[in-house]
Amino acid sequence: RSTLFPYTTLFRSATAAPTLLRGPYPTDLNPTKAQPGMPDAPLSALGYTRLGDLVPSHSSVGWGSFQVNKHWYEHGFMIAGQHYSNGVFAHAPSDVRYHLERKYSFVEGCVGLNDQDNGHICGDGVNFHVIVDGQKKYSTHQKGGQKVKCFKVDVREAETLQLVADHIIDKECDEAEWIEVKLYEDPIVDC
Repeated sequence: RSTLFPYTTLFRSATAAPTLLRGPYPTDLNPTKAQPGMPDAPLSALGYTRLGDLVPSHSSVGWGSFQVNKHWYEHGFMIAGQHYSNGVFAHAPSDVRYHLERKYSFVEGCVGLNDQDNGHICGDGVNFHVIVDGQKKYSTHQKGGQKVKCFKVDVREAETLQLVADHIIDKECDEAEWIEVKLYEDPIVDC
């Protein structure tokens, strides 16, 4: 196994078979949002898997159930007046985990709290955490009515991805959403 670029693996075992379909090649992400030390990759060269296409190895939510591409009974999400069609819903306190099989370079997406039907902003917000192999790589605090905050985290050689949304004191309106989350695969050449 050798590397062609810091983010590209040249060789992988010929027996490694993908278990999920790849998404189309991305053109809509801004690599300037990278976390410190995270290499920028030519996104046009990378395939990705949407988070909602993976089956969590573990999920627990504070209220209701874990949902993909919908909030309660409505398709899509509404955060700060902006509609998003893709993501996962996990009411805080929540803990959702995925087994990554060391096949991704980085994960990129956004977090936010769903708007309330009446436009009323309530609760004291949620702390979002991205944890990779047990180490916290990204954290942010979001309150209702705020625009999404986006992240990009290195997951090269990672086995597990854990997405946590912690309530503060008040659990009211802690409708945590992970929006447009994509796991980018290493561009590989099988020999």
